[in-house]
Amino acid sequence: MIRTTISINQRFKPTISLEVWKKKKVAVLENLSNLKGNSTSLQDQLAAAKASNNETMKLKEALECEVKCLRLDIQVRDDRDHLLSRVQDLSAQVLKRKELIEKSVAELGNLEEKSNELEVLFVDLF
Repeated sequence: MIRTTISINQRFKPTISLEVWKKKKVAVLENLSNLKGNSTSLQDQLAAAKASNNETMKLKEALECEVKCLRLDIQVRDDRDHLLSRVQDLSAQVLKRKELIEKSVAELGNLEEKSNELEVLFVDLF
């Protein structure tokens, strides 16, 4: 086995100069600052998106309520139209029956008159 002895100076000898380190440090700090700014911007966008989402959900709930009310109105109108149609049908039937009753009453009057005439003739015959 061969052992290599490295002196402490050789082991920890800086490979990059102090100026280069300072420039890299400035670049890293600048990058960090930019990232913080981006993070803040993204947090603001997220907050705005959440607020917009909340507004949208409130609007959705209001619209759902409006739709329920409109559906109820439509149901009420349909029921009213159905009942109105039924009333019109029944009114037509009542009118028809009144006409039949009037005809029947008139016919009954004619028959009573003829019956009376027949009685008079029958009485006259005997």
